[in-house]
Amino acid sequence: MHRLIPKVVFSIKKKLTFPLHGNGKAKRNFIFSDDFCNGIWKIILNGKPGNTYHFSSKKYASVKEIIKIICKFKKTKYQKIVKKTEDRLGKDNIYKLNSDYTKKKLNWTSKVSLKKGIKETIRFYDIHYKYLLNQSMNFKI
Repeated sequence: MHRLIPKVVFSIKKKLTFPLHGNGKAKRNFIFSDDFCNGIWKIILNGKPGNTYHFSSKKYASVKEIIKIICKFKKTKYQKIVKKTEDRLGKDNIYKLNSDYTKKKLNWTSKVSLKKGIKETIRFYDIHYKYLLNQSMNFKI
């Protein structure tokens, strides 16, 4: 259920340390859930069965950068929340998706900036904290 951004927000709210694997150098592409849902809606309306559509922005950020942004918004010191750990075996340094086909065929693009998306996610988790507190923090497929 929860990935990086919500897990960091929860760690801050619960006053727990967050395990930072491999110094947080791995880069990821983040898009806001509304942008992703808009893309799924466009697939429903205009997608072709059997085609593959990728959703990503052109910007990549390291895990460390994301944590620092969250800490700034939550007025928490980065050093206070992070516990450096060994890198996970087999972890990719960067995940690159090319969404040019999706942008062209579905006229889709991500609209929410990284910082705005993080602010909105923090707001959501702050509002729904009591309910989400009882949910598992482990990602399940």
